Amino acid sequence: MPTVQPPALILAAGRGERMRPLTDGCPKPLLQVRGKALIEWHLEALATAGVRQVVINTAWLEDQFPAALGNGARWGLTIRYSTEGRDHGGALETAGGIAKALPWLASRSGDSFWVVSGDVFLPGFAFADADAAAFAHTHELALLWLVANAPHHPQGDFGIDPASGLARAAPPRRTWASVGLFRAEMFAGITPGTRLPLRPLLDAALAQSRLGARPWDGAWTDVGTIERLATLNHGDAAGGPALGRSMHALVTPRLHLEPQLASHAAAMFEVLSDPAIYAHENAPPISPEWLQERYRKLETRRSADGTEQWLNWVLRGVGGDLLGCVQATVEADGCAFVAYELASAHWGRGLAAEAVTAMFEELQARYQVHTLLAVIKRSNLRSRRLLEGLGFAAAPADEARRAGLEPDEDLMQRATTLPGAAP
Repeated sequence: MPTVQPPALILAAGRGERMRPLTDGCPKPLLQVRGKALIEWHLEALATAGVRQVVINTAWLEDQFPAALGNGARWGLTIRYSTEGRDHGGALETAGGIAKALPWLASRSGDSFWVVSGDVFLPGFAFADADAAAFAHTHELALLWLVANAPHHPQGDFGIDPASGLARAAPPRRTWASVGLFRAEMFAGITPGTRLPLRPLLDAALAQSRLGARPWDGAWTDVGTIERLATLNHGDAAGGPALGRSMHALVTPRLHLEPQLASHAAAMFEVLSDPAIYAHENAPPISPEWLQERYRKLETRRSADGTEQWLNWVLRGVGGDLLGCVQATVEADGCAFVAYELASAHWGRGLAAEAVTAMFEELQARYQVHTLLAVIKRSNLRSRRLLEGLGFAAAPADEARRAGLEPDEDLMQRATTLPGAAP
């Protein structure tokens, strides 16, 4: 078993077209998954496994990577950045990216290294040094871990020969998990800067009986769409509460509304510590721990007596930062009390109205809400203007009395059909 693990390359150069608008301002590997950037899950796992040298290839918005991750010291790693955008004007595809980074990964043709895609989520994958040591003593050019085929890739990539442990073309096939061990020899002769996909090289290794394969049956997600990212973040993969799993992520031209989780508390504490939010009412959360406990309670999505549904979404901008939240308390009679909070740095851009509108549409379509109610302080003219722009008006006196308002509060009400929408 080696005392030092081979280096690793994290592939992070892609544009993430299917993840737009989230990736318009944030590279896909830096999007948040359960409270931290997707790529950080790999960095933590590699560090735990004893890997010390990591290369990250970059192209799209590549300056954001060193700004977010630094030199790797916080994980006990040394990170280098292979800048395909700066040096070549764009991403070089997988094999081209590996070839460019090769001088930092291997000094001899027989040297091996880990490769993992920055846009897959596979918690529990160990990057085991025993696997690296065993691979180093084989004749294989690559060793791929394969997962069960997902609905979006039902045909799979390669089969596994149970006798030899080599990949095969014949079914049953599984899907490459975008993680593996590779030998430098596989990329010999590729001129740095060449755009080249990996699949032809894998097929050539397969034809030479030099492509190894192993099953991976642990958790794995190809984070290739906004819906898959949302599933990870609102608890399906974690076995979260049933009501939490039923909530949908919502997407607008400038925002991604994620079902709120306790894991959002640390980042949201910074957002909600903005004193401008509380000019008219309430107070900032007293601590991240207090907010996390509150979010944990709300994550159950239902009051203890079952009469209310608690639906809360955090708002993420196109750059990946959290900006605020929207919330709805849905009552059994089809009424919903709604509210929003947005950091003052983002006021005046129509983001609050965009988020509230998306929530209204969801409440009407999926929760059969017919009446929306909002309690505001009489002095809060900004919120009053927003609500009036969305069709709210003063609620009838009997409704206001039932709401138990404070003397300085008003109750506003509207039907759920949005202005300009079909009834």
